[in-house]
Amino acid sequence: MTLAHEIGHLLDQVIVGYNGYASADSGSPLSKVMDRIRQSRAFQALSAIALSSEMDLPQQIARRRAIYWLGVEELWARAYAQYIATYSQEVVLREEIVRSQSLEAHAASAYVQWQEIDFQPILEAIDTAFAALGWS
Repeated sequence: MTLAHEIGHLLDQVIVGYNGYASADSGSPLSKVMDRIRQSRAFQALSAIALSSEMDLPQQIARRRAIYWLGVEELWARAYAQYIATYSQEVVLREEIVRSQSLEAHAASAYVQWQEIDFQPILEAIDTAFAALGWS
C-alpha cells in the first residue's frame, strides 16, 4: 500500500506538470474525485474527530492524526492506493486495507481507508478522471 500511496502523490503532481497538486486544484480532473471523497462517511467521521474539542491524550492524538489525514494530498494518495488495491485484487493490498480499518490505535484509525460501499463512488470518480486524462 505504501508504494501505491506514494505513486498516488507522484500522479497528483504529474497531472499539474509538477506545479503543485491536482488534488488541491478545483479545476483539475481530480476535483470530482475530491468532491466524492468529501461526501464519504470516512471523511465525515475524520472531520468530526478533527473538530472535536475533547482533550484527553488519546483524543488529542486522534484529532492530530485526523487533521493530517484530511489533507487533500493525503486523501488523494490513500484513495489512489485503495483504487489500485481494489482493481488489482492483490491479496496483500486488500488485507492491508482491512487491517487499517480495524486498527485500534485511536478513534481516527478506522477511517483512514474507506469501507467498500463508501469507496465505490470514489472509485467511479477516479475512473472518470483517468478517462478524461486519457489514462484508461
